[in-house]
Amino acid sequence: MYSGQCSATHSEYQQAVQAWQDNRLPRGGEFELQKIFAAKGANSAIDRMIQRYRKEYHLDEPKEELYQTYEYIDRWEQLSDELKSDRLPIQGPEAFQTAILQEEDEAKRKQLYLEKYSNSREFANSFLELRGARNNYAKAKGFSNFYEMMLNERFGLSPQEIDPVLDKLQMACSPWINILETSLKNYTSDSPIPAYNYAYLWTKTLKASFPEFQALDYQHVIGSLENFLHKVGLFSEYRSVYIDDEPRPAKSLPGFIPSESLPGIEISGYVLYDLSLKTIKNMVDIIHEIFHGIHLASMDQRLPYILRKPQVGDEILGEMPPIFSEELIFAILFPDVKSNAFIDQYNYADMLAKMTRWTATIEILRMEKFMYENPQSTIDEVNDQYSLVKKALNPQMADPPPGAYEWANNIYYWLYPVYTLGHLYGGLFAAEVQKAGLDKFGSISSSQFIKWFKKNFLDPGFSQDWQTLYQKAFKKPFNPEYFFTKSEEELNKLTIMKS
Repeated sequence: MYSGQCSATHSEYQQAVQAWQDNRLPRGGEFELQKIFAAKGANSAIDRMIQRYRKEYHLDEPKEELYQTYEYIDRWEQLSDELKSDRLPIQGPEAFQTAILQEEDEAKRKQLYLEKYSNSREFANSFLELRGARNNYAKAKGFSNFYEMMLNERFGLSPQEIDPVLDKLQMACSPWINILETSLKNYTSDSPIPAYNYAYLWTKTLKASFPEFQALDYQHVIGSLENFLHKVGLFSEYRSVYIDDEPRPAKSLPGFIPSESLPGIEISGYVLYDLSLKTIKNMVDIIHEIFHGIHLASMDQRLPYILRKPQVGDEILGEMPPIFSEELIFAILFPDVKSNAFIDQYNYADMLAKMTRWTATIEILRMEKFMYENPQSTIDEVNDQYSLVKKALNPQMADPPPGAYEWANNIYYWLYPVYTLGHLYGGLFAAEVQKAGLDKFGSISSSQFIKWFKKNFLDPGFSQDWQTLYQKAFKKPFNPEYFFTKSEEELNKLTIMKS
């Protein structure tokens, strides 16, 4: 593991890197796998490398169909390069979305919106070509469509398992979206609300919902975090986390902290944060990112990250500990405060933020299911379905204007298909961990609970698939009931607060 500003050189990491260099597989097909086995002899480390090698170089894959999907993905870059505005320092659909969320002038927001979708028809037609290539690839692997394949191979799930969870999640989200849309009326008389105003006012409403928090600066937060980690026995892992403390602009949404692996480092704890952001939500985001690092630093696996066997549900396992860590914010910052109006207000705003985020996740997954299960649908038929999904999830949002295909340049459809499910299930998994902490230990901030949490979820790293890890910890199959119970409890609290 890599040690940055928090500690000296990490000898275990250096030894692991050397072991990898001594035993690494040749790149690209220099030798047949059988020759490598004969030369090296089979052992667990070589077996991990073989499996990683097969995945990286797509051995045993239907290559012609796979390479066709790569060719169509190139269209994302081409069309993004054509999408430009003199007002933006960087270009592409994501840059436009960020600008729309941050632009205070409504006329300019509308213009940015129209520019963003000026070539959306080209995006739409190209995406449906990519859809065809992806479905052909999935069928060559024995699946009925690409959506089914992605659910199965990435998460070990099926559409039949996902659909009732999404239905239940939509029912849980709906009253929170009603609260959000009622709040939007404080800022606009539009009915329905155009998308460029809806998105901007959405961020404004969420920001206003969180209680003001200017009393503590970043260094105070880090000091409080270190005290907490000392108390619960995670400080040694924290000392192996690399922290990059240069101010960085938010990636897309206010309060969203970009995080990425450090260049050239195979395994690392990492944190990127923006010093200029000092609301309590931003403090939560910083702790979230730090727990990504603590998770990696806690793994029992000592070989570099690249050698591990890819597991079903890696995204779920990667997001669960950081999402869970958000629940520790008050134990870290206010360890002696059990309950007050500030905490109640934060919990309400946090649930509102979660539910609006999961609503966007439902939208993406429902659209992906429709597009891949209906391979003959045209761009206008997809657009009609998009309007139906949006209207069910966000009743007060206006339909796109004629000629605008809002779904067509969404980066998740193009570059990260069926990706959002990992964050969703990571959140549902984290809620079950919280319930276990309360039931077994009476608190999620006690050292006894943290030891249990570390043993069951941090130390194993990515050595098992997510459902096996859940089954071992809870002695039962995954069942995301607590998140829905918690949502209902927060709604009841809100009703009491208002009355």
